[in-house]
Amino acid sequence: MKTILIYESTHHGNTKKLVDAVAKRYGIRTATVEEAAAMDLSAYDRIGIASGVAFGKFYEATERFMDDSLPKGKDVFFLERLFFPLYLRK
Repeated sequence: MKTILIYESTHHGNTKKLVDAVAKRYGIRTATVEEAAAMDLSAYDRIGIASGVAFGKFYEATERFMDDSLPKGKDVFFLERLFFPLYLRK
């Protein structure tokens, strides 16, 4: 299956590190949300979405991409990177 992993990585770049590791391991093409919005994704069988999460939601550009540009009828998977402060852990 032809797969692409689309991501938005801000702040410390941790989502990009995760995406790069997955892409290297599985030979998956990657693109930022901005790049993917301008691409024809119809040739891909499976589309991955990777984003950090802020206040319980993917980043705004990722949400917008999923609403406006994600092709219908494709297998989709998600990678999310959460920040969970040490002081909140029990």
